[in-house]
Amino acid sequence: WYQRRVREAVVSTQSTGILHKMAAKSPVRSCGYSLTNDILCFTTDKAMSQPCFIKFYDLRDKEQVVTNSPFRDIQVDDSKVNRMIWGTVEDYVITGHENGQICQYDWKS
Repeated sequence: WYQRRVREAVVSTQSTGILHKMAAKSPVRSCGYSLTNDILCFTTDKAMSQPCFIKFYDLRDKEQVVTNSPFRDIQVDDSKVNRMIWGTVEDYVITGHENGQICQYDWKS
């Protein structure tokens, strides 16, 4: 239930309630806000003829959220991402994959 709700909406970290609903072309596997709550990251499954992606949205830019246009998306071809957490001070995200790999992605470059 939690993943499904997150797949459909960006929720406020400052107050209760849904700010905007978002759609994904395949199920969302994991998600998280950056330390400052400015960047939302979520991962999608490799399913329904869609590749696995790691997507980043800057929540200060309302246009990205409204148009569902991330400022960065990373296609993951090797093995789908099962889990994602933010690394130290928002410099990178760490992902755990279906095949047992642990990877680190620099979202800024």
